[in-house]
Amino acid sequence: MKTFSIGFVCFAAFLFCGCQMDALLGPKVSISTTPARAGLVNYDPPPKTQTTRYYSVKMGDEDVFVYSTAKTRFAYVSLSSPVRVKVTSDAEISSLDIRPKKLAVQALRTDAHHFEFDLPGPCELSIEVNGSSDGMSGQPPLFVFANPPEVRPSADAAIFFASGKVYDIGDYQVPAGKTIYIEGGAILKGSLNVDGDNVKILGRGIVDARTTGGRVVRVSHCKNVAIDGPIFLNADTWGVVAGNVRNLTLKNIKVINESTESVSPSTPDGVDLLACSNVVADGLFIRSEDDSFCIKNGKYDWNGNSEAITLKNSVLFNGPAGNAMEIGWELPNQFVRNVLYENIDVIHKTAKLPRNDRAAMAIHLCQGSVVSNIDYHGIRVEDAEEGLVNLKIWDRDPNAANPIGHIRDICFRDVSLTGGNAVPSLLKGYDLNHPVENVLFQNLTILGRKILNAEEGGIIHASTQNVRFQ
Repeated sequence: MKTFSIGFVCFAAFLFCGCQMDALLGPKVSISTTPARAGLVNYDPPPKTQTTRYYSVKMGDEDVFVYSTAKTRFAYVSLSSPVRVKVTSDAEISSLDIRPKKLAVQALRTDAHHFEFDLPGPCELSIEVNGSSDGMSGQPPLFVFANPPEVRPSADAAIFFASGKVYDIGDYQVPAGKTIYIEGGAILKGSLNVDGDNVKILGRGIVDARTTGGRVVRVSHCKNVAIDGPIFLNADTWGVVAGNVRNLTLKNIKVINESTESVSPSTPDGVDLLACSNVVADGLFIRSEDDSFCIKNGKYDWNGNSEAITLKNSVLFNGPAGNAMEIGWELPNQFVRNVLYENIDVIHKTAKLPRNDRAAMAIHLCQGSVVSNIDYHGIRVEDAEEGLVNLKIWDRDPNAANPIGHIRDICFRDVSLTGGNAVPSLLKGYDLNHPVENVLFQNLTILGRKILNAEEGGIIHASTQNVRFQ
């Protein structure tokens, strides 16, 4: 790890198929930051790590690294104060979006190939040049992860993976009671498995599951687990997974799980929680092809109830195969209850055909659970190509005599949709004995207009009871 008078921009990148795609996808963009600003940390990548041809990054005279995934490029920074960023493109820049919009980061275009903006402090940004956000046409988006400063454990208090090295960890079992520290600039190739209590996974480095496949993190049948800081990449199924876990903290983690037809037909999730309780997920950034943050209560050897789960202060970039915030489908057990989504930016909810079964906020109940007391508060959806809301009860296998579940006591407070081409939202119970019931929309706005009834909001509903607007 280097230290400079200016501080450090932490940028991580890894070689995957995205590197080979650069020649096909377009011209190079470079980023530099103005020098002489304390409070930043820059982590050198391991030797021989390939960078992208789209973006290069400088801070003063120091090069900082940009990595590639299948559809994006990213750099990460730890900082404690604002910094000015300058962007130079080899191609003419016709348009630029910086998301999430709530941060109001304004770019100043100084000429056809240059713009600059202030990085306000710890935050996560998606910088989308020339209208491309999917990474398959034109320039891929650039994610900038500005981490808050960290407190590192001492080397003798943790299993330490040092900066500037690649570790082929395979399917790594984290010992019970231990702390794993992945220093910024380290790359772990493989996956992490936690089956014991009182485990911490900390640091600013990268865990890349591309070489091993499967999940990038699996936490199973344990309690008191904290994961804070790392970047998790390239799971080909569910990404960060916890099953039958009590007292779980996810903080300041980034999950990028994408796919392309030329690379993998999989549609990986971001974070999946199965039969978990007392979970706090705070400050997450998730780019996933399928569900971004998903709650279930039973599948494989994970069974039980799910309750007391919070996702807050997070940014979701959801692909076409799933939902940004999903409860479902696997809900065979008694209940999912007491879930809070708070202060969430859904910067994209993309679509595939048919465009009517997925949404930014979804509960898909095809088994016998009771899903209740779910609160969506302060949700900003910037771009929805499918529904804003989809709450649905149905019987997955009508020939199996399965019990039919219930969805009740759902609250949407201070929810806004500001862009996209969303299809109508859906509230659909199974029948009058199994309705979607007790749903409150409080201060719902769509394209700047406050919604006071279902028709105004483009909400289709059937077999519902007590749906209210305030």
